[in-house]
Amino acid sequence: MVVSSGQLLLSIAPDQGYHLESYILASDALDVKAGNPVKVIQETSAGNLSLTGKVESVDPSAVERVSPLGLKENRVKVMILLESNTPVVLGSSMDVQFVTHQEDNRLVVPKSALFPFKDEQALWVIRDGKASVQPVVKGLENNNETIIEQGIQESDQILLDPDLKGLKEGKRVQH
Repeated sequence: MVVSSGQLLLSIAPDQGYHLESYILASDALDVKAGNPVKVIQETSAGNLSLTGKVESVDPSAVERVSPLGLKENRVKVMILLESNTPVVLGSSMDVQFVTHQEDNRLVVPKSALFPFKDEQALWVIRDGKASVQPVVKGLENNNETIIEQGIQESDQILLDPDLKGLKEGKRVQH
């Protein structure tokens, strides 16, 4: 091949990165917005590959799809742009975690540590080596954790299992 002077040999275009297509339940799509951060985990033979990205677009309507269990579900297509050019295996399955809300410098406890007390929620707190019930005000929560708005401080030690056998107010606790 002979190229004469001034003739276009090739064009270099910026790399657009990898785009992922994900279908999420319509009820979950209500909280997902363009620009939300995303964490993508792909299982590889060398271990899990963790990637970050952002939601590029969320379709305005759901489509009916059949789940692996054979159930009909309304799902919304979400397009994700990965921030890294780390190679991914095309066509493979990936776990996608959408960050729909984030707060920094908040007190967070496992949901399982909370229990009903009178008409409130409470935690078992260790004070002077003894168990004490501490009513709290809950904030936002997810499947595993709850933000505590009022009732405890960062330095407080809490018991993670409110159902410990023999646990009662004022009982000495070893930690």
